[in-house]
Amino acid sequence: MNQVAIMHIRRCLHLILTDIWTLSCLHHFLLEFLGTALFLSASLSAVLTFPLATGRQQLNLRSEGNQSNISNLFYLGNVCNQSNLNNLVDQSDLCNQSNLSSETNQWNLSNLCNMCIQRSLCNESNLIEKINLGNNQRKLCNHCHLSSLPVSPPSCLQVALVFGLSLAMAAFCVGGEVHLNPAVTIVMLLTLRLRPWRAALYVIGQLLGGVASAALLLLLTGDVTPAVNQVVPGVQLHQAVTVETLATFQLALVVLAMVDASLPAVVSNMLVGLAVSLGHLIAVSATGCGMNPARSFGPAVVTLDFNNHWVFWVGPGLGACLAALLNDLLLRPRWHRPRDWWAELKQLYVLTGKQQQMALSHSP
Repeated sequence: MNQVAIMHIRRCLHLILTDIWTLSCLHHFLLEFLGTALFLSASLSAVLTFPLATGRQQLNLRSEGNQSNISNLFYLGNVCNQSNLNNLVDQSDLCNQSNLSSETNQWNLSNLCNMCIQRSLCNESNLIEKINLGNNQRKLCNHCHLSSLPVSPPSCLQVALVFGLSLAMAAFCVGGEVHLNPAVTIVMLLTLRLRPWRAALYVIGQLLGGVASAALLLLLTGDVTPAVNQVVPGVQLHQAVTVETLATFQLALVVLAMVDASLPAVVSNMLVGLAVSLGHLIAVSATGCGMNPARSFGPAVVTLDFNNHWVFWVGPGLGACLAALLNDLLLRPRWHRPRDWWAELKQLYVLTGKQQQMALSHSP
């Protein structure tokens, strides 16, 4: 009995390996890798921020504003000094009118006027020095501030459009029935449109593509931390999982509807891109919108940041399962009886006659 079971296991493994090492399967694996790398390289660049280089034009605008402030300070300083000088002179005139006949008072008056003039000149020179010092310090602060000022983060709409358009572009360029998302591959597996071992191979290609795109962006920008999916502070983990589930759920429904409708490739790619954009509008404010485990896996591996990383696997997985059940059982039922589902499941695991003969001929 044990020998019979071992023989059947070896035969099944040989059949699986025979199917995997076909040219079509390896070709699909390569398409998944290249398509995912192209898609994520273009889309993840939208969430990365770059430092703003110091520009002369912006610095000159700041300088002109400082010069206008300095001119106002000069004017106010001169007015204040002139008013103080006039007050002092008026006071000295009042004092001297009472004792105008005295030569001593005239001498005191001349000394007082000289002192007032000297004090005014000293105040004006001190004001000029203080304003020049403040001007230089402000220019230096503005220069340092501009050199380290980052560009404002992209809006949710911008990120959603970039992800949707980049997915449509990558799917159109690569061609073929590519998934570019492990959640979509899970949907195809659950709806009996894909063999399990092929699904595993496609997911491996997608994950490798995500890591390759994150590594490329790390070489270009030096930091891919903003691309790492994180649960926003204040959002509970169960809320984050729910948001990821809903975002992936609507994407999976669109993919299944597209497959059943047999739409042209251009229309299908645009519809899937719109679904991706909609998912980002839903989830980007709560989780940064994973909706694609390969998208979350690549930056996490490069940065070694796996904090709450399971959220971006469980959420899309649940969304894919719910979409498969709703589509096949209610929206577009494919089986009228359980035996119909069982018959299609057995056909999924049976290879072509030629492959079976090759496997059986090499089996003991």
